[in-house]
Amino acid sequence: MIERLKSLLPIAPYILIGIAIWLNVKQLIKKKKKGVVLNRDRFKIRDVRFDWAISNKLYALSFSKYFRSFIPKEDDKKTHEITAKIAEANMSEKFDYRVYTMFQLMLALGVLIFTLILAFICRYASPLLRLLFNIQALENDPINSIFIIGAAFLLMTLFIPSAILKYMCNRNRNEFIKNLPLLQLIIITQINSDRTISEILYLLGKMETYYQDVFATAYRIYLRDRGAAFEFLETAFKDTGFVDTIVVLSSLDNYSRSESVKVLKGKTDGLRQEVTALKKKKGLLRGLLSEGSVGLPFCSVMLFGALPIVNMAMSMMAEVNGLI
Repeated sequence: MIERLKSLLPIAPYILIGIAIWLNVKQLIKKKKKGVVLNRDRFKIRDVRFDWAISNKLYALSFSKYFRSFIPKEDDKKTHEITAKIAEANMSEKFDYRVYTMFQLMLALGVLIFTLILAFICRYASPLLRLLFNIQALENDPINSIFIIGAAFLLMTLFIPSAILKYMCNRNRNEFIKNLPLLQLIIITQINSDRTISEILYLLGKMETYYQDVFATAYRIYLRDRGAAFEFLETAFKDTGFVDTIVVLSSLDNYSRSESVKVLKGKTDGLRQEVTALKKKKGLLRGLLSEGSVGLPFCSVMLFGALPIVNMAMSMMAEVNGLI
């Protein structure tokens, strides 16, 4: 009996993990049967907050006690960076930083579970093959290599969310920069109308422009912390000439409005030049792609046509060297 218990020691961690998962699933099923509902007034959760149903579920789940401590606060720098990327990707209606973080957590949990399952399978694959198919140990046992490759592949999936978000940002980068001169003119008009900074942020958050979600988020942050709001805007418009406009807007109460308008009008030409440079770069890239689409088949034909000739010449040289 003791020997049997000793033989079960290597699989004891997997058994404990299985029991823990089963108990949690059982508890969730009980809660669902009892009709337990999150206190929506307390957490300010709406039934339909985003266009995607999965985003709404992840958003509600982010307020549960199991995941609440993993979600960054709204004023954190990491939150600002994620929110800025989501806004630049024009995906604010699909998900927010809470949903994005929850998706990363669920993906990490899934990777951990599948890695443990893979380790369990690889650990007992050889005895199972011997038991079922009477296959003896192979000379070059591939089990360890399979585990390493599988675990590496699973770990690589953790980078998928950030890679997809970065791809969407790059895809919408042209549209993001193209409308900056128009946004500059809107801000100049609002300043000439003697609007306060709070009113300007509020109106920009309500206007149906490409940057509506950016300024709507900035206005919510502004109500709590003015400095954090402008830090968020600088993060959102990073690597663009519009950062100077954010600096001018943040110091609007400290200087004459007429001087601020003059500065912004001078910056408008720089934004237009940035858009022009972007269009030239885009046109150059299209030209290279079009030339490549024409030249690539020609080069491939030349290459594959020349390969037999080169091969024949090499064979003839080898024969001549052999005769010598």
